Amino acid sequence: MFKQIVLSALTYFAMPLVFANGLFQSVLGDVRSGTAGSSFVATSVNSRIIEGTTVTTGLNSRATIRLDDGHIVVLAENSEFVLNAFRFDRAAPVSNNIVVQLLKGALRSFSGLIGGKNPGQFALRTATATIGIRGTDFSVMLVNPVYVSVSEGVVDLTNAAGSFQAGAGTSAIVNSADTLASSISVTALPPQVAATFQQLNSVVIAAGSAGATGATASATGGGLSAGAIVGMAVAAAAVATVVGGKSAAGVSGTTGTVSAR
Repeated sequence: MFKQIVLSALTYFAMPLVFANGLFQSVLGDVRSGTAGSSFVATSVNSRIIEGTTVTTGLNSRATIRLDDGHIVVLAENSEFVLNAFRFDRAAPVSNNIVVQLLKGALRSFSGLIGGKNPGQFALRTATATIGIRGTDFSVMLVNPVYVSVSEGVVDLTNAAGSFQAGAGTSAIVNSADTLASSISVTALPPQVAATFQQLNSVVIAAGSAGATGATASATGGGLSAGAIVGMAVAAAAVATVVGGKSAAGVSGTTGTVSAR
């Protein structure tokens, strides 16, 4: 009986582990999330987010997402956002990257460790341009055209027409995917855009060490930390060796890597 229990535990712990890449730090109103092939569900504070997750916000709703390197994304109302790719490994920073996409609405992006140390490994994709950063706090809104407001650092807006840089305290507009971005006066921003940027910039970014969530990231489905699950699997393997005289296969977890540019 004991041997059967141990073998059952090995079967469970040998299953592939899916590691979360961040969490919802705050949720206001109707915020939903889901991955391809799954239904969208209501999201709550401290819910985890993984690669491939799409997040939507309804009317008068907002969400703040904190990725495991400390990167913050604040979603405005009536927005749709995708975490396309995320890789964060303190021991191998050259392989780290973030690729996100804004399909609708507006967001604010506040750089974490990846953006601070390897800004070229961040990309925000929109319908008209890809936005790169240099240690940046900026906001973007899609209303056809795309508007960008930079609070800190520098952003690069790149599309088929070339690349345009916008610095701190400036705003830019991208009219189409084949039109070069250009500067626009803050006073020339449409009232709806100016109001949304003001609301996003009023959100206080919670203090805390960047990447702190990565140390306690839970594997999906079990509520245990990834390290705890691997440790239990190794322990179970040792017991199985004693009971049945056979060794067990190791357990490993992987995260996908997609080039940011």
